[in-house]
Amino acid sequence: MHSSGLPGSSVPSLPGWYEIYFAAVRETDERKAQIQLEHAAKTLEDRIVQLRDAAPNHRHELDDLGCALTYVRLLLMAPSALVRSPSVGGPVHTLAALMGTTNICRSH
Repeated sequence: MHSSGLPGSSVPSLPGWYEIYFAAVRETDERKAQIQLEHAAKTLEDRIVQLRDAAPNHRHELDDLGCALTYVRLLLMAPSALVRSPSVGGPVHTLAALMGTTNICRSH
């Protein structure tokens, strides 16, 4: 991952694909979610190809991409994975609720 770019900052920034992925898995409108999940899957696949062609020093990001892509594909296979969760106060993906998070990839 890259640094945030702020002088004196050591906080890593998130990769560009992560915002697309996170927005897709958090979308509550089923029609919009389908479109965003398809876009996220394509973005993740493109980044995986890009990194596989690069130097092998991107192992952690490749692991995270694989994890995120698996999650997105599972959601695309089960469009009814949206459920109402009273503990959260709104729609939540079933898989995310079971796992307790929308970020199923480990942090670095």
